[in-house]
Amino acid sequence: MSIITQNNTDEKALLDCIQRFFNNYHVGKILKKCNGTKEKGIPAISLLRYKLGNIFVGRSMYMQQRTGSFKEEFSKNTFYRFLNSTKTNWLRFTSLLVADIINNEKTKFVQKMNSRKENVLQYDIYTKQIAKLQNDVRRITANKSGLYEDYREQLITAEELCQYQKEYESRVNEIEAQITELLHRRSLYEKEFHINEGWEETVNKYMTKRKLTKELVDAFVSEIVFYDGSIEVKLLYDDFLKELLEVAEEREVSSNG
Repeated sequence: MSIITQNNTDEKALLDCIQRFFNNYHVGKILKKCNGTKEKGIPAISLLRYKLGNIFVGRSMYMQQRTGSFKEEFSKNTFYRFLNSTKTNWLRFTSLLVADIINNEKTKFVQKMNSRKENVLQYDIYTKQIAKLQNDVRRITANKSGLYEDYREQLITAEELCQYQKEYESRVNEIEAQITELLHRRSLYEKEFHINEGWEETVNKYMTKRKLTKELVDAFVSEIVFYDGSIEVKLLYDDFLKELLEVAEEREVSSNG
């Protein structure tokens, strides 16, 4: 049986990135606030760092133990006691962590998002479309204002006056509806961009809940996969946390460059 080892350099770089993330956003202090305490003398932060390392490197404790590559100072039981501890308020932990990231990184993150070429281009496209429609509204409104003068000079009949006024009003309403829709779309590319507000609102809503309910599962769980003898729970915010780690890594590379 042959074993293909991972690229040690890439793995170390990723683990270093996770460590910087923990340092930059005070993950240890936040975990402590949420009752994340030692297990058998092992700091909770070490256990959490090991868990995230496994997730992003794509490894498992099981395979490490089977291949003899498990070098940590804690046992399997200690690790799983930490993950399954009812003392740790994980919802509060994720909420406080996101709040810390948003408070410290929001401005720079928004600037980064808005500086992307495709975002700037799309914002400009919507702006031009809105300006054109607004000009159309002004032109139609001016034409409508001149209808009564045409009627006074007997260029159109009273019946035609009412007909043209209704047609102009209908056209203006249609254009204004288009402008409203384009303004909404353009707002997605403005500087007031917010980081996953809906997710943060959901976390705050359920932060104090201590009992698992169907509503709570629907809010946070995207998928439950059953394997032979095990279950994998996939959470809705896993990708979001990964994106935040990537942003932190990009900024670290920029600052060191």
